[in-house]
Amino acid sequence: MNDMQEPVIDIAAVLVPMLTVWAVLAVYAIAAYVLSAVFLSKIFAKTGAAAWPAWVPVYNSWRMLELGGQPGWLALLVLVPVGNIVAAVFLVIAAYRIGLGFGKSGAWAVLYFFVPLVWGALVAYGNTAPWRPTSATASGV
Repeated sequence: MNDMQEPVIDIAAVLVPMLTVWAVLAVYAIAAYVLSAVFLSKIFAKTGAAAWPAWVPVYNSWRMLELGGQPGWLALLVLVPVGNIVAAVFLVIAAYRIGLGFGKSGAWAVLYFFVPLVWGALVAYGNTAPWRPTSATASGV
């Protein structure tokens, strides 16, 4: 006779914490998306472009790349493995050029790289010079 019992795993004890973590992460992701869309729509409006593309995934990056003087199709690289790194580099370059268009220094590209939501808030609602596209960004508008 075997007196050893098999351990009983309580499924709820495993699933509830895991689902709680995923729910919190989903709320943060949705909040970050909404904030970035609000900031981008304000930035687009300040440049004279339509504000609605800020709410469309991938197309908002397309428009941002175009405002920064880059070809918009580079935004599609986020769908390709390793291509997303290339797209991120070009988005930082676009943020640098957009910052220049608003009279900001090149250090703002570093801010965009590390905390893009703060960059978006400061460019969208902070004190900026009127939009003056540089020669590189003029073709994108």
